Amino acid sequence: MAQGDKAIVMLPGPPKEMKAVLAECCHLFINRLSNQVFVSINIKCKGPDELPLREIGEAPVADLLGDILDNENPTVATYAKEDGVLIRVTASGKTREDALTAMQPVVTKIAEILAGKIAWVKEEV
Repeated sequence: MAQGDKAIVMLPGPPKEMKAVLAECCHLFINRLSNQVFVSINIKCKGPDELPLREIGEAPVADLLGDILDNENPTVATYAKEDGVLIRVTASGKTREDALTAMQPVVTKIAEILAGKIAWVKEEV
């Protein structure tokens, strides 16, 4: 549902259903509401079986990232997962390339700050 410059999207609760609806429908709906393109990159920290939680838990990772979490474009958020913290960097731009260019310095900075603590980096599709 969209009204003015606000939109509400309700998704089903089970992750398998929610992910399918998000992938097939929500991105199209959201992109029609904006003249911007949104791109996200996920950075996955190593898990507790690889490093101690005092180094790679959500709170320690957020502390290390500091003011980066206050960015507006790109935005940066941390998510606690059972197998390690996920950091999502999302940028907007007129084109996909503009969004990627806007986020590259932030992704590089995060990689520097978390050197040795990152399991993988992927663009969200």
